[in-house]
Amino acid sequence: MPYDEFESLKYTEDVIEKYLNEYFKDNHLIRASEIINDNMSDEAILRLLYILVYAGDEMNYYINPLGKKIKNPRFTIDDFEILKGEN
Repeated sequence: MPYDEFESLKYTEDVIEKYLNEYFKDNHLIRASEIINDNMSDEAILRLLYILVYAGDEMNYYINPLGKKIKNPRFTIDDFEILKGEN
């Protein structure tokens, strides 16, 4: 993906929060291994990376490493849980 396309995606904290709130409607935690699949788009991969970047007190969700690897045809990443914070 060219850099100018990456810059235009605008994954703000609000965009990531809205995305996660859709998942959190039914569960208090999400595993990366449940989101990642073999044919996921570049956009979905970037969204997942932004989730890692924005995690913390201000966004009210947290990352818990699971100590396992997720092997995708395009990349390998450590599995993790995304935990919803207390409101």
